[in-house]
Amino acid sequence: MVVDVNAKAVCQIDIDSSEAFRILCKTLHMTSVLDEDTKFIVKKNEDGENYLYAIKNGVEYHYDDRGDLFVALRNVAVNMFPNTSFRSDDCIYNSDNAKHGHWKLLDECSNAGVYCSVCSKKVYRTEYANQKIKSKYCPNCGSIMDEEFEVV
Repeated sequence: MVVDVNAKAVCQIDIDSSEAFRILCKTLHMTSVLDEDTKFIVKKNEDGENYLYAIKNGVEYHYDDRGDLFVALRNVAVNMFPNTSFRSDDCIYNSDNAKHGHWKLLDECSNAGVYCSVCSKKVYRTEYANQKIKSKYCPNCGSIMDEEFEVV
């Protein structure tokens, strides 16, 4: 990473992307994003804003007001760390306005891969298709992948 803020000196820091993501979460006071021991859900409050709730010992309690930020960072985490325990939890995104879609496998061409039917972005390469289509969420747009898989 190179930092240049129009200063007279340039600083170069060698850091991998996963450590940079952990630092980002800590800086934003969103370490809950990487917490695999607590169950989280995102629900709308009485004003219609997404809030983050934690569930411990069967009791749900308000955890943070930044539900949308939590969802965005969790989607990044799922994309960066494929073996996270919350990868296909229903609690990653729980909203009345959630978009629903399905995985599309485009095969036998130069752009072969797994695509999201909602945002149309290539999410995975073809060789990872079998394990990746089990994910319930698109890491790009957050859509819930609960529709029938399609081969194009």
